[in-house]
Amino acid sequence: MHKVFRILKAQLSFLVLLNSLPAFSFDVEPLFNTPGFHGDATTTIEDRLIEMIRDAREGSKIRVALYHISRANLAQELVIASHRGVDVQIVLDGGTAHEIEENGSPLNILAYGFSGYSEGLKCAEDEVCLKLCKGPLAAPLSILKLKKNHDLGNACRGLIANHNKFFLFSDLNDGNSHVVAQTSANMADGQLKMYNDLLLIKNNPDFFEDFLNYWQKLKGDQTALFKKSHPTISDESGKLKSYFFPRLVSKDPVLSLLKKVNCKLPNSSIKASQSAFTRGGVAREMARLQAEGCDLQVITRVDPVQKSPGKKVIRSLRSEDLVILPYRGQEEKDRSENSIHTKIVLINASIDNSSEKVPVVLTGSHNLDLFSLRTNDEVLIEVRDQSVYEAYDAFLERILQDARDAGICI
Repeated sequence: MHKVFRILKAQLSFLVLLNSLPAFSFDVEPLFNTPGFHGDATTTIEDRLIEMIRDAREGSKIRVALYHISRANLAQELVIASHRGVDVQIVLDGGTAHEIEENGSPLNILAYGFSGYSEGLKCAEDEVCLKLCKGPLAAPLSILKLKKNHDLGNACRGLIANHNKFFLFSDLNDGNSHVVAQTSANMADGQLKMYNDLLLIKNNPDFFEDFLNYWQKLKGDQTALFKKSHPTISDESGKLKSYFFPRLVSKDPVLSLLKKVNCKLPNSSIKASQSAFTRGGVAREMARLQAEGCDLQVITRVDPVQKSPGKKVIRSLRSEDLVILPYRGQEEKDRSENSIHTKIVLINASIDNSSEKVPVVLTGSHNLDLFSLRTNDEVLIEVRDQSVYEAYDAFLERILQDARDAGICI
């Protein structure tokens, strides 16, 4: 009972804070998974996705691009939607293709159905409902098996992984249409215990079409490693920008953006919450901005598998600006089933010598590591909006407060 009360109290206080923020200036909805650091799980993001799947209008389209799915209930909802006339098509990293033949697994459900549904996803004869990619490095990398039960090299356009995590809804019964749902969460059991975000961008046909075009390229499963194959797209409002990856040799867009920032205005700040942070150039640029007067706060986690935080990151940032949360370190104090899985950068400072601070949120599937930049299928969304910024700023503060409440040394 005390555990349930603790979760409800924490969630209520966070909802009150979010509801007190100004209204968003365009049709966007950010949501956050905030499980705490006491071993609990929350389904905020999954619940919202299932709500939209159930609300998809008959005859509409749902398109999905995912790294991994191990949530059977989500797979079942997608099959049910397909059987009631929604055109559901999914592109997955091929590293777990062996799970298709495992009875009751999510992939098995998507392919063959479940109790009450003798078929899996249904689509036109000339379409593939469930596409599992197989990149050019899949065969040689399969012998490494660096991740348990997952082969590397099964990207759709890149070399290592289809690390995407987005859903597209063409039409919903609630009146919304052309919805892009970009999340930092994999559709996996362990993710329910992770801090993650979901950004819904609604009623924006152009932005939706950009994502749909990228999704169709993923489904084509043809290796493409350069920026010209994955251009940066901006919407007409100037508030939204999407970066598609991989970009094997082009500039780092996060680093390029930080280089446009200056800290001349009072209370300028740079913040980040990154599950993997190894790009030394980004860390050095953050350190430069801190030295120029920006407040700097970086949250990451102990993850030897990803070699994160990277040595160059630790060397570049002051200890007082860097919070390293436990995850899967070697020592007991560095291990936790609750941690962050976020890919967020926040900027609130002058950009291109602007006379006022520009509030920027970067989020998506894109970690601050070289895999996300150079070899993986990824998306990074840039939002310039004060209310969206404030919602994400409150989320990062919530992570830190939950860590303090749990007695984690930060």
